[in-house]
Amino acid sequence: MKHSENRYFFHGEPDVFDARLSDYSQQYTVENPFDAQPIRPRVGKKTTEKMRLFFPIIVLFVGFFILWGRLFFLQGFSGDHYLVAAEGNRVRVETVKASRGVIFDRRQNLLVKNIPSFRIDVIPGDLLQAEGARQRLKQLLKQYLPPDRDVNVDAFLESLPGYSFQAITLVEDIPQDTAILLTIKAQEIPGVRVVASARRQYLGNESLGHILGYTGKISQAEVEDPAYADYLLTDYVGKTGLEASYERVLKGVDGKKQIEVDSFGREKEVIAESESTGGKNLLLSLDQDLQTFIYEQVRAFFETSDATDAAVVVLDPRDGSILASLSFPTYDSNVFHQGTDSAKIEEIFQNPDNPLLFRPIQGTYPSGSTFKPVVAAAGLQEGVITPTTTVSSVGGIEIGQWVFPDWKPGGHGQTNVTKALAESVNTFFYIVGGGYNGDDGLGVERLTEYAKKFGFGEKSGIDLPSEVSGFLPTKQWKEDTYGERWYIGDTYHYAIGQGQILVTPLQLANSIATIINGGKLYQPRFVKEFLNPDGSVSSTPDPVIRREGFIDPQHLNTVKDGMRQAVLAGSARSLQELPVSSGGKTGTAQFGSGGKTHSWFVGFAPYENPEVVIAVLVEGAGGGNDAALPIARETLQWYFTR
Repeated sequence: MKHSENRYFFHGEPDVFDARLSDYSQQYTVENPFDAQPIRPRVGKKTTEKMRLFFPIIVLFVGFFILWGRLFFLQGFSGDHYLVAAEGNRVRVETVKASRGVIFDRRQNLLVKNIPSFRIDVIPGDLLQAEGARQRLKQLLKQYLPPDRDVNVDAFLESLPGYSFQAITLVEDIPQDTAILLTIKAQEIPGVRVVASARRQYLGNESLGHILGYTGKISQAEVEDPAYADYLLTDYVGKTGLEASYERVLKGVDGKKQIEVDSFGREKEVIAESESTGGKNLLLSLDQDLQTFIYEQVRAFFETSDATDAAVVVLDPRDGSILASLSFPTYDSNVFHQGTDSAKIEEIFQNPDNPLLFRPIQGTYPSGSTFKPVVAAAGLQEGVITPTTTVSSVGGIEIGQWVFPDWKPGGHGQTNVTKALAESVNTFFYIVGGGYNGDDGLGVERLTEYAKKFGFGEKSGIDLPSEVSGFLPTKQWKEDTYGERWYIGDTYHYAIGQGQILVTPLQLANSIATIINGGKLYQPRFVKEFLNPDGSVSSTPDPVIRREGFIDPQHLNTVKDGMRQAVLAGSARSLQELPVSSGGKTGTAQFGSGGKTHSWFVGFAPYENPEVVIAVLVEGAGGGNDAALPIARETLQWYFTR
């Protein structure tokens, strides 16, 4: 109940005016004075207008205070961080590629050079963040690249990190005229650029494929390898051959360029730059003309033969330098480097004769009689025989029910070590190796010991990748592999280069070089000198002697004389046609179960002061005189008369 003056009264009290409520009589009301309810405020008209006036001001003030505080924080505590980030979007560091070193033969004939090449690179951080850039790139490639160069842009871009500003190659080997047009159009697409670079061109014929090798795009595994930490995703690296062995030498040192870029990622200004240093050039000991001649000889032989595979090594016995090294069949390095002719690449991989195998250092074969000079040297050194020791060759020897024959029916008669080497008398080497009638031979342990001293059963250390060690059998190996003990017949076979012994053509050539140079086992090598980009000599590697002094030079002279007698009266008489004196040893190595044989020959010339050693293998081509010796004879004839 309300008074007309709108004042409150209270039950049980006189009509009393409460002065405390008089000022609020227009702001508060009690609906039922007898209910114990709290008083609710009621906003009046005047107060609402005041709040509408001050609320925006308060909001602005608070917002200003927050912004000012944030600005103070960024300036005071994070200013350096965001300055660097801003500069990173505007300033970038690019690599200035060093020119890769080239390769010459011993006569300064250029074997490998760099030629101009063009490619399209993309920078993911620029391309993927620009609206419509992907579609424009696809249209550009469709318009200017031939149909056979179709590029799946979407798949390529999906594999890229969108935050990266490192260039990644999209298309390579673009023709120059196309590259010019693309350069103009690519300027309209952020993160896309046409780059002028260089690629390798391999000169001469395909006979050099295994030696030179080739370069290829760096793989993901290589990128993750710490050894390639300073390489880029656009780099090429040596994959095989000398290109791989001397990758760091040929690569050089890249420079750096700090540039300012625009919103398209294009260079605006060079801020700072450090120059690159070109890679060293390689001057090889290899003689390209000799290599080519051997290649033509082998190819001509195969045109009239059922054989298809061969290996030839020619080296200088005075320092171990390689003059020629052929593996047949071979391949053209340019096919792999360009990477565009998939049919040719597939043909190489599917070829049953395995053109990718570099037979001089990766092929292993029974040596046949070409191992006999090593056995003779070991027998002399160990006192098993002397230069005058003779045995009676009557066509072979018998051990129980087993017969171990000579190659000549009826035998060779009384035979000393010189005659044994000249005529390749098996009986003599059976006895030197395994003994007979109570006379001790070398035995398997000493055969293996001396074989290793002459470089068999281990890598030679040649400056090419993927060399293999070959194989020398032991008693323990036979027991573990076949569950059988070692028999005397195993030793006999070992002593004539048969059985389980496996050698590479390079090992065989190097063993003969060790015999005729007085007992120095050199580490074979191709690189003769390292040249600076201007052609001056940077350094000359010293020859590396891996082993020496393990055998009396007089014993080696006896073996050398036996190889000379092979030319004068033995199995290599056709070398008498040469304009210089020479020595040699033929070999016929059985393999498999079909009775086939590899044709071997090892030789040297001139006899008095040898300059070259040659080893020739023709797989499955019969006896040493049938294939290997004719190729060696023609090669030496050419070498000493050119």
